[in-house]
Amino acid sequence: MANKYLKILFLCVLTLVILIESELLIQKFGIDFCLNAKEETTLSSAYINESSATQMEKGVKYFRITWYDVPKFWKYRPDAAYSGFKGCNYNNCKLSFNNSDAEYSDAIIFQGGYMFPLKLRFKRPNGQIWIFFDLEPPYRYNKQRYSSVPKNSFNWTMTYDKSVSDIHLPYGEITKKSYTENRSKNAILRSKNKTALIIMSHCNTPADRLRYVNALRKIIDVDILGACGTKWSCGIRSLHNHCFEILNRYKFFLAFENSFCNNYFTEKVFDNFDYDVVLVTRGGKKSQIKEILPDGTYLSTDDFKNARELGLYLKSMTDKTYLNMIRRKQKFTSSRSYISVFHKAMCEICRKLNNAHMFTNTIIDIDKWAFSSNPCRSPDDFE
Repeated sequence: MANKYLKILFLCVLTLVILIESELLIQKFGIDFCLNAKEETTLSSAYINESSATQMEKGVKYFRITWYDVPKFWKYRPDAAYSGFKGCNYNNCKLSFNNSDAEYSDAIIFQGGYMFPLKLRFKRPNGQIWIFFDLEPPYRYNKQRYSSVPKNSFNWTMTYDKSVSDIHLPYGEITKKSYTENRSKNAILRSKNKTALIIMSHCNTPADRLRYVNALRKIIDVDILGACGTKWSCGIRSLHNHCFEILNRYKFFLAFENSFCNNYFTEKVFDNFDYDVVLVTRGGKKSQIKEILPDGTYLSTDDFKNARELGLYLKSMTDKTYLNMIRRKQKFTSSRSYISVFHKAMCEICRKLNNAHMFTNTIIDIDKWAFSSNPCRSPDDFE
């Protein structure tokens, strides 16, 4: 009989330890690991302005954020997706990628261009925040899919365009290094046996970039890798790996976007910044790249009338001028930048949820929101 009671006591203690450890993981990372749990939660009607540390001490509830039908590319970025809320001013949030948690969540993130038409497998509770997310330019939104969305569905938006979004989620960021690199100038120059490279698989684009590249090729050598040129298979989609070291063989990398849309600069800029190559950018609205890249670390087609003028400049650039740009560029980095910007965006959502009465909003028509500011322009850099 005594052994029986000892076994029961042991099981009770073990269960208690597991529960405590699970709660500590949630507090540390802000992630709901219990993907199939349907915890009975209620939406909070009282939002707190005090710091998250104080909230933790008082046992204030967590806010659950569910990413509904999570985009496939997140499986290639688990370090970002599971970065949690540690270090946020408000870290009393939990992020779930399980649709079954939607009914019990305080906020839902939908990838707007792909979310409709679909049958939502939950009933939206009163007070639930809906967030429209997309990293593509507005013309890529699938209007047929979200045209069926009832008016007044969304509350907040999350895109790369900080000028119109409630939560800013760019493709990356450039930061100053805490250390100094001193790679040999001669070694850098010896590695350059080719002139310019562009990697692209979308050939017919609003920016007409293939036409621009073909005009540039009349002046300098430009290699095209991808569906628009030489077939090239490099690693896993959405991730840079060792095969991208090919960039170091070139003097210039053409970071040309598929469209000219407000603040639209993609992984072409951020993921390729750390290689020993000078970036030539083409995208966004006029001169917006200056807000993203440090002065003296890049070239922009905005500063040239057309492809011929750019090509002649690249052809005449001296080794001294080129190396000065590389040296300047080596003072900055984009390393792990997507983890950083994703984490900041999640922190911002958590902050807004904690102060929702200050951010009450309803977007009447997502289509009008997307296009009312005339976010995109046509190319004007052809002869």
